[in-house]
Amino acid sequence: MRWRDPDTLDLFDDFVPVDPVVRFDPVDVRSATLRDSISRAVAATLDSAGAAGLGREEIAARLTDWTGEPVSRAMVNAYASQGRRDHTISFARGIGLSAVTGDPRLFQLGAEAFGHIVVPKRFAHWVRVGQAAEAKAKISRTYEKELRAAKGAGL
Repeated sequence: MRWRDPDTLDLFDDFVPVDPVVRFDPVDVRSATLRDSISRAVAATLDSAGAAGLGREEIAARLTDWTGEPVSRAMVNAYASQGRRDHTISFARGIGLSAVTGDPRLFQLGAEAFGHIVVPKRFAHWVRVGQAAEAKAKISRTYEKELRAAKGAGL
């Protein structure tokens, strides 16, 4: 066993990698229906943007520019209201909301509904590395199985 200086910090002892998936706190979007969860997610997105200094009036203006359609502050507020069942945000405006706020969590909420995740594009190569590793392991298992069968057959 190697001697360690108890006064020297090990940089990796407490290292925990950051989860690349950004998601809402489940408490913030928990609801009985998907429609209400979406409204709560929009509200959480707007609240986060507001805390960062981006108000709903500005979000509405940016959504108007981004979508090319008029979006008012009242409409933005309606998207965030569980009581306004007739005003669930459309997919196009949801993309716009994520674009103008820089918050992809709304899409993570949708992706999780069918077993997927949303990760930053910079991790795409690592996802493919994982897929290749799975394929390599499967090929290796098939190779070993066939090799045993061939040896067992006296070939």
